[in-house]
Amino acid sequence: MDGTSGSNSYKLIEELFKKSTELMIISPFISKDYANLLLNYSQSKRVRIILSNSKSNMAALEVLNTKTNVNGSIKLFLFLFILLSVSIILNFTVTSLFLLIFIILLLIYIINKKKSKGSNLHIKVPKGKFVHEKLYIGNNYAIAGSANLTYSGMHKNIEYMRIINNQDELKRLKEHFNSL
Repeated sequence: MDGTSGSNSYKLIEELFKKSTELMIISPFISKDYANLLLNYSQSKRVRIILSNSKSNMAALEVLNTKTNVNGSIKLFLFLFILLSVSIILNFTVTSLFLLIFIILLLIYIINKKKSKGSNLHIKVPKGKFVHEKLYIGNNYAIAGSANLTYSGMHKNIEYMRIINNQDELKRLKEHFNSL
């Protein structure tokens, strides 16, 4: 298929996302909902994203950066470690035992969260340049067009989407993505 236009861009994009084991995405804007979708896909697929540094992307970036948001858990760990030290010094054996068990469970949680959530997710926000390109690359084909990865871009606006099946062109698009 050469191209399509209309407000059903999401059907093409979601099919690409489901069929591919690796996703390369360039979109100036990504909504929070699509950021959540990409974060979920990153559990089983390699997902690489290039997007613009814009206030409109703050919610999406907050979601996408949850892969490293374990700061609250680390602060809790440090607080509990101090409590454990005090309870050992004061010889509160039962309290110390419960705190030690809780600290061990918290450490396991922190380690698993850091390993699993978004470990296949890579985000680049170029500084000083606005990304305007819209390109969605999967394993066997790519989609280029005018639609941002937002609700309006995928569901409401009239957008043009071109499906690229030619393997030579797909290879060039992947090289282009990697050069960015």
